[in-house]
Amino acid sequence: MKNKKEEKLTLARKKYSRVLLITIILFALVIVIGKIYEIITDNNGKFAGNEAEIEVEERETEKKPVEAVLKEDKHFKIIDMGESEYYYAIYNAEGKIVKDGECFRVSPSITYIDANTIQVLVSAGTDTYCCIYYDILGDRVSEIYESPVTAKYNKIAYLDWRKGGITALIVKEMFDENGYYEEFLLDFTQMVSPVTYAEFLDENTLYISYYFGGSYEEKKTQVLELRDRIDKN
Repeated sequence: MKNKKEEKLTLARKKYSRVLLITIILFALVIVIGKIYEIITDNNGKFAGNEAEIEVEERETEKKPVEAVLKEDKHFKIIDMGESEYYYAIYNAEGKIVKDGECFRVSPSITYIDANTIQVLVSAGTDTYCCIYYDILGDRVSEIYESPVTAKYNKIAYLDWRKGGITALIVKEMFDENGYYEEFLLDFTQMVSPVTYAEFLDENTLYISYYFGGSYEEKKTQVLELRDRIDKN
């Protein structure tokens, strides 16, 4: 009888030991899993890895400039690239880019000076800018001109500063280097922008107003008759 009781007691102790061991193991696993969960998640229960990726994406989005179309037409487009950077493109009748470029700080200015001629002005500093023209019908791009005073009828007028304090007014065809060319030596005041106004009244007449002589206050106006054709050579 006694042996049977001892055997039952021994078996009961073994079962209890097994249950206790399993309970301890499960409890330890719960603690380990909890620690691992704390490591890979933040205090809000979100996965820290995902949160880090989101933060990186947000920082990259903040750094990436936001592009915006400032002005658009069938034949041109101006885009603000962000961070004071601008891009422009000129398109021909087939939608192909014939001229494009980038500029900084100041947005380029693109306008039609007549139904078939586009003017692009790009700032080159204080009171100075570079200019090109596009002939839509002829699909031609002009050379680069510096600070023209006026342009129309496929002609352009600009100043040419020379040695000895001489300032010449150049009037020429925009696109044809072998076309019309004429120089006018007027009594301009020696300053960066002596011309206050200029306009082609028609294909052969240019009206101009400017500061003259040594005065920075007195203005003179002239109507210049352009010859039929004058070649540089």
